[in-house]
Amino acid sequence: MVTHRTRDSRLLLYLGRIYEADSKRREALQTYRKALELTTNPSLELLLLLIRTSAQLEHRIEAGIYIADYL
Repeated sequence: MVTHRTRDSRLLLYLGRIYEADSKRREALQTYRKALELTTNPSLELLLLLIRTSAQLEHRIEAGIYIADYL
């Protein structure tokens, strides 16, 4: 489904959550990054997912950037 609707950022958020539920945090972060690329004004939900997943993977600088965007 994602391959047919590659421009659907909402669908990518759901896919990222599925990856997280399956303990595939790296894949989830990559999926959230794709969703971020598709939006000009990211939602707070997307930013929170990026912050949480980046922090879990110990990507502190990246998480800090998303935190600054969130604030």
